[in-house]
Amino acid sequence: MNLRGNNIAKTKRAIYRRSLCILGVSLLFYLFWFVMDGMTMSVDAQSYIEGHYSREPLYPSILFLLRRLFGDGTYLYVTVLLQCIFAAMATWRLTEVLAAKFHLGIMSIAVIEGIQFAVVLLCRFAAVRKSTYCNSIESEGISIPLFILFILELLQFLWSKRYKYLVWSTLLAICLICTRKQMLMVLPILLLTYLGAGIYLKLGRNKILISLCSVIAAFGIAQGVNYLYNFAMHGEFMHPTQNYTFLAVSALYSSDLEDAESIEDESLKALCVTIVSQIEDSEYSYKYATGGWVDLAHHYGDNYDLIQFEVAYPAIYDFVQDQKLLSANDREKAADALVESIWKKLMPKSWTNMLRVATSNMYMGLCNTVSKASSLLYWYNILFCLLYAGLIIKNILQKKNRDITCMALVIAVAVTANVGTVGITIFAQVRYMIYNMPLIYVAMYLLLWSYIKEKRMEK
Repeated sequence: MNLRGNNIAKTKRAIYRRSLCILGVSLLFYLFWFVMDGMTMSVDAQSYIEGHYSREPLYPSILFLLRRLFGDGTYLYVTVLLQCIFAAMATWRLTEVLAAKFHLGIMSIAVIEGIQFAVVLLCRFAAVRKSTYCNSIESEGISIPLFILFILELLQFLWSKRYKYLVWSTLLAICLICTRKQMLMVLPILLLTYLGAGIYLKLGRNKILISLCSVIAAFGIAQGVNYLYNFAMHGEFMHPTQNYTFLAVSALYSSDLEDAESIEDESLKALCVTIVSQIEDSEYSYKYATGGWVDLAHHYGDNYDLIQFEVAYPAIYDFVQDQKLLSANDREKAADALVESIWKKLMPKSWTNMLRVATSNMYMGLCNTVSKASSLLYWYNILFCLLYAGLIIKNILQKKNRDITCMALVIAVAVTANVGTVGITIFAQVRYMIYNMPLIYVAMYLLLWSYIKEKRMEK
C-alpha cells in the first residue's frame, strides 16, 4: 500500500515538474520578445485607446483600466507585458491539457509547444512585422490566446461531458465577441460543434439543448455588454458602429456605376454614384483585377482600406455633415445607417461579383491558415488539407482515436467558420487567419502521432 502511495506521489511530482517546465519555457519565450521588441503601436491602436464607436468594449476597457492604474507614461508597456504573459499562459495550458489527455512524452510535448512558438515566429518574421501580436497595441494581443483557450474549453466539454467546461467555453465566447467583430464566428463554431457532437459523440438530448441555449445566451449577453459599454462611454445605448462596413466595401468594390445609378432614393443614389465613380477612377474596382482567383483576392485586399478610408467614409461623413446633426452620437448613427443602406441597395445588383470576391477570399483565407497564399505553396496547401481530411475519415470509418478525431473535427469547423466569416466580410490577410494556424498543426501532429502509434502496435 505504501509502495503504491509512493508511486502515485512520485507521478504527481513528475507531472507537476513537467507542468512548471512547460510554463517556464513558454514564459521565457514570450518575455524574450517583450524585451526584444518592447511595445509597438499598431495602426488601429489610437481607436482602441480612445474607445472609438466602432470598437468592441473589452480591449478599450482594459486599456482604460490600466491607464488609470499605471498612468499615461507606463500603461501601454504594462499592457504589452500582460499580453505576453497571457499568451504564455494560453500556450502552456493547451500543451499541458493535451499532454495529460493523450499521455504524451517529452518529444511530443516539445513539438506541440514548438508549433505554437513557430507560428509566433512566422508572424514576427515571415509576415514582415516589427513585433509579435502580443507586443502590439491591438486586440489580437488578447483575442488570439482567448481563442485558443475557447477551443480548449470546448474540447474538454466534448471529451468529459462536464458542464463546467461548457460554462467556461460560453464565457470565453462572450469575451471574444466583446473583443472583435470577427469573433462572431464563435457562434457558428459552437452551433455546428454541438449539433455535430450530438451525432458523433451521442451527447444526449438534454446536453444538446443546454448547449444550444448557451449559444443564445452568449450572443445575448455579449450584445448587452456592447450596449452598456456605449452607454458608459458615449451616454447612449447603441451597438458598436461600422458593423456593416465590410459588406458595404465589398459591395462598392463589386459594383458598376450603372448599379449605383439605378438606386431609387435620389440622395443615396447621388452618394453612391460619387463613391463608385471615384473607386473606378482610382482603379480600385474589381474591373481592374487581372488574372485568376488569387489575383482578385490580392487586388481586393490591396484596395480595401483605400476604398474605406480614402473614398467611402470621407464621402459619407461629408454627406452626414450637410445634415447639420448636433451630437457626435447622432453623426455616428447617421453614418452607420448610410453604410447599411449602401450595402443593402447595392448587394442585390452586384451579388455575383461579391460572390466571386468572397470565393477568392475564402481560398486565400484557407491558404493563409495552412501556410501562405502563394504559388510556391499551392500544392503544399492542397496536400495538407487532403491529408488532414483523409486521417479524420480513416479514424471515423475505423472507429479509432475518437478524442483526437473530435479535436481535429472541431478545429476543422473553426477553420471553416473563420475562412467563411473573413471571406465574406473582409480580405483574408494573415492577421485575420492566424487564430487557427497553431491549432490545425497541433491537430495534424496528433493525427499523425496516433497513426504511427497504431502501426507500431500492429507490428
